[in-house]
Amino acid sequence: MIQRTIKNRIRYSKYKLLLMLIGVLSAHSWTQAQNSPPTNEVMIDIDTTASWEKIKKEKTNLALKTNLLYAATLTPNLGLEIGITPQISLNIVGSYNPWNREGKKGDNDKLVHWLVQPEVRYWLCEASNGHFIGIHGIATKYNIAGYSLFSMLDKNYRYEGWGAGIGINYGYSWAFSKRWGIEAYLGIGIVQFTFDKTDNRDWCCNKSEHAEKTYFGPTQIGISLIYNIK
Repeated sequence: MIQRTIKNRIRYSKYKLLLMLIGVLSAHSWTQAQNSPPTNEVMIDIDTTASWEKIKKEKTNLALKTNLLYAATLTPNLGLEIGITPQISLNIVGSYNPWNREGKKGDNDKLVHWLVQPEVRYWLCEASNGHFIGIHGIATKYNIAGYSLFSMLDKNYRYEGWGAGIGINYGYSWAFSKRWGIEAYLGIGIVQFTFDKTDNRDWCCNKSEHAEKTYFGPTQIGISLIYNIK
């Protein structure tokens, strides 16, 4: 009887020790689970600082220019080009010719006008360097006499009116220093003109004829001197 009681106590002690060991192991596992990230979670590090630094480092081109061929007609002109992306830029050219606006008897030849040409350029390499193609708009007001302008006008008449159109162009830009460069370009397009037409033999007081004309042909030609601001 005593021997059976001793065996039962030994067996009970073994069970108690086993339960205590299981409890210690369970507590240790739970503590590790709380102190370490779940294995099924994905940690994504989004480096917004690097992206912003990249944007800031992208070069924004800004340049002033003048068309030397256009200036040879005694027409002051100035252009501004702004880089939008590494391969796209916005180019805006404005010009104004005021000479002999009123005219005089025996000398009514004139090329009086203002002209604005906004243009979007796509550069095959990088903005303001190498080959580019573009699309440009045209807006002008004019008072012209004694010039044919690509055989579009009759030299014997004076034309006064408005014009608007659109065209495409191709060009190439060379940089010969950090600040200075030169570009050459040629464009063709279509322009709708509306005007009053008068005989140019007398300088005033003639009857006018209202007319419209659609022109298709060269709309840009130039060799421009460029100064890079930045």
